Amino acid sequence: MKLFLNILIAFLLSCNLANAKPVQPIYSGDLSELFQLNVINHGLKKMGYKIAPAMQAQVALIFLAMTTGNVDYFPAYWDPMSSQNYKRFAPTNTLAVRGLLLKGTKQGVLISKKISEKYNIHTYADLKNNKHLFAQHHSNKAILTGCEQGWVCSDYLESLLKHYDLEEDYHLNSGGYGALLSNVIADYFDDKPVLYYAWEPHWIH
Repeated sequence: MKLFLNILIAFLLSCNLANAKPVQPIYSGDLSELFQLNVINHGLKKMGYKIAPAMQAQVALIFLAMTTGNVDYFPAYWDPMSSQNYKRFAPTNTLAVRGLLLKGTKQGVLISKKISEKYNIHTYADLKNNKHLFAQHHSNKAILTGCEQGWVCSDYLESLLKHYDLEEDYHLNSGGYGALLSNVIADYFDDKPVLYYAWEPHWIH
């Protein structure tokens, strides 16, 4: 799926910079968002804004916080992935999507090149007959490492498993994304097959 990375802002930024309080950014805690956050902060400082230390929250709570005036901008609005949350809160007339940061980015499920070539796995359909590679010893189901509950990618991954008839064969492992990736990296360096969700650009690549 093609994605577009934008900035989500609240209609709360003051035009009177001399008397304006520091603007308040927020992000989800994912390291990949820090680059966008720092770029935006740099531009706002050049414009004369004072920047408060970034707050951190789960994505669903970020949208709620922006409608209440607690925060001013979020550097990682993924279109169309975030559109559900935007439609939910947009009627408050306090949110706007501005500033295209990246276009043509991607998301999907990844495996290592070594495993892909060794077992000829190149499509989602190929996972059906190779579930044993990703199954843990105490489970009959293979593990697909996903993302955090509340992120829209959880819905995306569930629909993907359903579409390719993989629901009975694969368990979607959700949780803190940083911790999930730590396990993926550890398994990769232990030469174990890994199957995980990621997007591009992302530092894990």
